[in-house]
Amino acid sequence: MSSQEIFVSKIDYNLDVVMCIDASGSMATFLEDLKAKALSFYQNLADKVAKQEECLLCLRVKVIAFRDYMFDEEPMVESEFFTLPEQNGGFKRFVDGIHATGGGDEPENALEAIALALKSSWATEGGRRRHVILVFSDSHALQLGERAGCPNYPAGLPKDIDQLEAWWEGRESFGGTYKARCGRLLLFVPDVDPWTEFTEWDRCWLNFPHDDNELQDFDIQNVVYMITNSF
Repeated sequence: MSSQEIFVSKIDYNLDVVMCIDASGSMATFLEDLKAKALSFYQNLADKVAKQEECLLCLRVKVIAFRDYMFDEEPMVESEFFTLPEQNGGFKRFVDGIHATGGGDEPENALEAIALALKSSWATEGGRRRHVILVFSDSHALQLGERAGCPNYPAGLPKDIDQLEAWWEGRESFGGTYKARCGRLLLFVPDVDPWTEFTEWDRCWLNFPHDDNELQDFDIQNVVYMITNSF
């Protein structure tokens, strides 16, 4: 059954989701559980949207696994967008290939992952669209540009978190197909800087686990609930 056949139409939505996942060594205790929940995301979302009698024309999911540009040969690994459920196999193969390793000491290049997510090839079709970024990490994040001297650091990223917010809010153009009105940002991160600065961002939900076990035990249904209630 294709995604186009699942839902009874009220409003047509195209939903793109980029999952930014901390793949550093400190995530080893719960990365496998997080990967399993990522793979269950489509079915959980399909069940919820069907109950709301909405029509999800297309769901695409992309993954960015991030570590640290100074310490890792693969500090940032990006997939393409996978259309689900049609490309479940490719999505599963990519997710299964993520392993918790490296990263050096905390923090990691999580803010660069968000910037790269914003530069994704987001959907431009559909009566309504959502451009959703999910971030999962157990550590605080390096300041943007702190690793800019590293050989593999990408060009064209924001110089600091204020410019990242300008990208998010659509106040500064950076090319690409992201639309601020479509953007939704969900952060599952520690209650530390610079994550606490995101409390002032629009269309952003922060979830601060009290300990590692709470991050490990997060409910994918909460993610689905926040996304579907933003339709």
